[in-house]
Amino acid sequence: MSRLSPWLRKVGALVAVGALLASATVAVGSLVWPTAAQAEGTDDGALTLASDNTFYAYLEDGDTLDASFLVSSKGGAVGTPHHYVVTDPQGTVAWQCDLPADTPVGEGCTSPTLTGAAGVWTVEDTQSAGSSITRLDWSLDVTAADGSARPGRVWAYRPFFSQNTGESPDVDVWLVNDTGYQYQVALEDYNGFQSTIQANATGVSDLNCVPTYQSTEADATGRGAPTDPNLTADCEPQFRVFFAPPAADLPASAQSADGTVTVAPPVLTSADLTVEDLAFAPTATGGAAGTFSYSITERFSGGYQLQVDTDGNGSYDDAVDRTVNLGADGSGSYTYEFDGLDGQGDPIEDCVQMNARIYFPTVGEIHILQYDVEQRAGGIEVTALNGEAAGNQTIYWDDTDLADDRANTTPQTDGTAGVDSAGGVHGWEAGGNSWGNERIIDDWTFTPLEYGTGELAVGGRCLALEKTSDADEDTRVGDTVTYTVTATNTGDTDYTDAEPATVTDDLSGVLDDATYDGDATSDVDGELTYDEPKLSWTGALPAGESVTLTYTTTVTGAGDGSVRNVAYGGSPDDETPACDPPTDAGSDPDTGVPCAETEALLPSLSVTKSADTDTVSAVGQTVTYTVTATNDGPGVYTETAPATVVDDLGGVLDDATVDAGSLTTSTGADAVLSGDRVTWSGALGVGESVTITYEVTYTGAGDALLRNVAFAPSDPSDPTTPACDPADEDGRDPDTGEPCALVEVPAGQLAVTKSVDPRTARRSRPARS
Repeated sequence: MSRLSPWLRKVGALVAVGALLASATVAVGSLVWPTAAQAEGTDDGALTLASDNTFYAYLEDGDTLDASFLVSSKGGAVGTPHHYVVTDPQGTVAWQCDLPADTPVGEGCTSPTLTGAAGVWTVEDTQSAGSSITRLDWSLDVTAADGSARPGRVWAYRPFFSQNTGESPDVDVWLVNDTGYQYQVALEDYNGFQSTIQANATGVSDLNCVPTYQSTEADATGRGAPTDPNLTADCEPQFRVFFAPPAADLPASAQSADGTVTVAPPVLTSADLTVEDLAFAPTATGGAAGTFSYSITERFSGGYQLQVDTDGNGSYDDAVDRTVNLGADGSGSYTYEFDGLDGQGDPIEDCVQMNARIYFPTVGEIHILQYDVEQRAGGIEVTALNGEAAGNQTIYWDDTDLADDRANTTPQTDGTAGVDSAGGVHGWEAGGNSWGNERIIDDWTFTPLEYGTGELAVGGRCLALEKTSDADEDTRVGDTVTYTVTATNTGDTDYTDAEPATVTDDLSGVLDDATYDGDATSDVDGELTYDEPKLSWTGALPAGESVTLTYTTTVTGAGDGSVRNVAYGGSPDDETPACDPPTDAGSDPDTGVPCAETEALLPSLSVTKSADTDTVSAVGQTVTYTVTATNDGPGVYTETAPATVVDDLGGVLDDATVDAGSLTTSTGADAVLSGDRVTWSGALGVGESVTITYEVTYTGAGDALLRNVAFAPSDPSDPTTPACDPADEDGRDPDTGEPCALVEVPAGQLAVTKSVDPRTARRSRPARS
């Protein structure tokens, strides 16, 4: 094939019609007479161009690039204008040219010889609105510094071709996917009229990029799209369509104006596809529904499977097993929400072990999508060029969903079993409305792999928890409360030393009201630890067996009166579930974590005291005292564990006497005066009160200060009067913490003085004798 020298190209530029000036950094674009055939382009079996196209060319240091776009034919006297821009790998525009709509056949835009940075150069052909189709012969020629041709360095991602009616050349393209697999595609006796060829890993897919493995109807606009809004043909990444056998020395990736792009990566193997982080998070503990998460190398895109061995027998081929077809988009990280159903659509029983894995039935899969092809008379032939299946020519297709309403058909609509494509298959003749018209025909091929990886045992281990305490409504300050926590493995799989069960009891709601006695024990060997406020046991627990933890606390009387703790299946580092209340299945209603809780409610008295006077002014004056004790809850005082109120009159009875018959109570048992103390004991519900009243009469003796303290003793059998001087903001003695109330009533005193008149004293002396 002959080539024009750079000198001849410069001469062509000088005689060009309608030369355009560009900036100092942009080469001059021009309309020129046709040049000799280039290394890659129309004369090398590629079709003419008619619409927007973007090409890419890889250049090494010292390489040059020549671009040519010449009008081949037009649908009328005035065609469609085009604009061409070549950009180097650093984003600098190296050449641009406008091709007017009235450009004559045989003329067009030809660049000067371009040289510059190594990497991927971008050649954009942008079409504007016009009155008729302009078809263009094109060529892109990469040349080494020594003048030798460098074929196999030019590609596009979705070239839009055009042909005149009646033309039917043999067309060859080469496809390179992102897993490094290369294929040659031969389209013989071909006329697409205006059509595209496209390659990706998913073909016609759903909107989640899961392959449907079917051809589909397409709209009639632009480059075509599925008429079904639930389908797409544009899942990334799109693969490279070369117009000559890809050069052997192409790099895996290279710099372009849009960043680093994949060019010709090494072949992906099963070792590259190994999944090491498959994990499962159940929606509810022990449940089969939940979220799988995992990573797949970013180099892989296309179809793969999540397989679930629902009965845990090690086989993934049983009728009850589940295979989920999925699609990778090259992002690298994936999740799948599993619905917990088996292969027959039935719910998988909770607490039954399953196995799961990621499965790659194929590698190097590539879908060849052709839109709006009028004629493929010689069919399609696909040949694998590398990988373990190099030389394989098997392809697959499924046109069975396409309506048989065309002028012709294809001899075989179902190629899903695999068909040897040697010599061309899956073809059709031209027609007024041929088999490929306004359709996306999906042919695919791959290298069989059958590689399962990342196998994971899911579920099978379930904890059911039971928690008890011997606290009841009679539990009071100073009592010892015994707790037991029992955890049972209700699954079908053992917890082992390598994968142990963990049970945690959170004492946060206990320790404000009680102290942990440090005496926890377990009846099964394991690691028992206490790190306030959580007690935890970890160990092996066979299916069907239980472990029981036992410990005690001592009630202090401080806190909120709600002695509540929650045991759950999980680590002390996990957040304690609310478990308020647990579900019928014994789990937290929000998180699904197995849990059990106990709560003992302690009563709490508050005490107030008042006198009906601020002072006592005369002997015989009476003072009425009122003591009120209220159960603030949350527990109740009972007949067997009653509330007790003591009023210490020690500081009153040195100044007064209690009036007989004046001691009364508002409810329940009578108050009793014994010595210098009034005592009342009885049941009190939450919010209930008892009021004690009595009168004293001032005698004038004593220290003239009527001082008494009413209180609720922490130990009714040995009540010690707190100072309560003063009580804190909560009405408690600051030293003992007991509820108390202090009343002081000062009494008036009569002051007596005596004096003598000296004069009177002298007059009364007896006379001297």
